[in-house]
Amino acid sequence: MLKGGGFYEKIAALVLALVMVLSCGITGSATEFEKEDNRLISTENIEINGISTTVKTYDDQGFIVTTYEFTDEGLTETDMEGAIREIESEMASDAPMPLASGPTATASKKFNTSEHSPTDVSLTASQSGTFCKSIDNNYAYLWVVGGVSKAAYTSPDYTPSSIYITETFETTGLQVSVSWPPAVTSGSKIYERTLGPYNNVNFVTLNWPQISAASGFATAFSLSATTTVDANFENGSVVGHSASTSYKQNFQTGW
Repeated sequence: MLKGGGFYEKIAALVLALVMVLSCGITGSATEFEKEDNRLISTENIEINGISTTVKTYDDQGFIVTTYEFTDEGLTETDMEGAIREIESEMASDAPMPLASGPTATASKKFNTSEHSPTDVSLTASQSGTFCKSIDNNYAYLWVVGGVSKAAYTSPDYTPSSIYITETFETTGLQVSVSWPPAVTSGSKIYERTLGPYNNVNFVTLNWPQISAASGFATAFSLSATTTVDANFENGSVVGHSASTSYKQNFQTGW
């Protein structure tokens, strides 16, 4: 159980506000979305499954990022996994954020992928959301609703001194955009940002901005999302580890 005065509802409201700002203020390609340092929005101390937790929320390059540091001593891996499941349950209870403006989807598909680090199973990268598609007289569109990435490290023996998350979105269509409507000129087919560092935390959630792609008359195109998590340790006895997970949605198939 989470005790902290509806903190996740506050995060959901921040995400919706950011989506509206991006849709109004950014109409070009992903390359026009300027990189900015992360900005701390709030800090709260709450209990999650009886575990004292420091929660910090950032606006990091257009992504709403929330970090969780479990501050109690003597926690087990089971304790931390239980707290993370509680957080994920709260997140799942919130409806995906709709596009600020956009067409009615002709099809949609939920996705949820997760991978452990091949060198340390305590490190996990995961991502989820809903892919949507639509088509009009000029273009075909793919976009993501409620996209979220997560990084978790659940070893009771170590806490990463820093976690970085790299988000990569790639299309075989005309261009990837962080706005609606998506740019339809020939431009960057890849949008990539590395976020962080987030220091001395056990769990990180990252709400995506409005990601969309468009293609011309041809509908044989796709939009893919990849989340890569890098965890580093100051303790020389533990090397850095990485985990990565991907999902690709084709316009024509797989719905």
